[in-house]
Amino acid sequence: MPQKIRADVLAQFSKTETYTQDDIDDEDASHCKSPPTDPSPRVLLISLRAGGVGLNLTAASNVFMMDPWWSFATEAQAIDRVHRMGQLRDVSVTRFVVKDSIEVRMLRVQERKMNIAGSLGLRVGGDGNEDEKKKERIEELKLLFE
Repeated sequence: MPQKIRADVLAQFSKTETYTQDDIDDEDASHCKSPPTDPSPRVLLISLRAGGVGLNLTAASNVFMMDPWWSFATEAQAIDRVHRMGQLRDVSVTRFVVKDSIEVRMLRVQERKMNIAGSLGLRVGGDGNEDEKKKERIEELKLLFE
C-alpha cells in the first residue's frame, strides 16, 4: 500500500474531538520547509520520505514509525527532524512492526546495512564489541540459508 494511502487510512483513525491534525506528504515537503506555526495541531501525519527533507519539527516530541523503510538512514533522518538542535523535550520513538511480515525482513536488511556502515567506521550506534560482531556474523549466515 503506498504511503499516501496508508497515511489517509491512519488519518481516519486519528481524527477525534481531542486532536486536530495536519498532513505533509512527499509532494508537500518540497515547498513546506516548516510545519504550520499554529500550536493547535496535536497530530501531524507525515510520510517518511517527506519527513527527511529539511523540515524542522522540534515542536513534536513523539515519533511513531508506522512502517519500516529499507534504509536505516532514511528513518534516522526523519527522526532527526524532531530530535535536533532547538528541541527542549525528550523525544520518544515508537516503532510498529507486524509480526511475521515483510516488515521484519526489512528490519533485518536495515540491521545488515547498519553493520556494514559500522564496519566501514561510520557512526551508527553500538560499541561494536567482539560478542556483537560474532552475533552479527551468525545472523548474516542465517539470512543466507533462509
